[in-house]
Amino acid sequence: MKRLITIFFAAFLSLSAFAEFVIPEDAIDLQLVETESLNNDDVSRDKPHKSPALHPSIFYLENYLYVSSSYYIDEAQIIIRDEDGTIIYNTVSSLVSGVSVFILPQNVADDMYSIEFIYGDHDLFGFYS
Repeated sequence: MKRLITIFFAAFLSLSAFAEFVIPEDAIDLQLVETESLNNDDVSRDKPHKSPALHPSIFYLENYLYVSSSYYIDEAQIIIRDEDGTIIYNTVSSLVSGVSVFILPQNVADDMYSIEFIYGDHDLFGFYS
């Protein structure tokens, strides 16, 4: 019985360590900001106070894009543009709670200039410097 408990405990620790993916310390935080619609005249200005939305964070290191979210996101779109504004990467994916990792092709990593992250009613935008 003791042996079974020891095996179960060791397996649990191994799985929990494997499941916890960590963003590398030297990854660059892209610090996205939410864009506002330019055509929102029909939106009421007298909205009740709401706490700020907790948006996912996006980090970049070499050819890897790390998206950290505290909740599940269905159909998130990631658009990466070059300096001329041409779309060089566009993907739609569901994101898990925690960290999702995207491997970027080398040409995208070399020419990446701005990133747009769209999910639900949110449109976040940031620059890679």
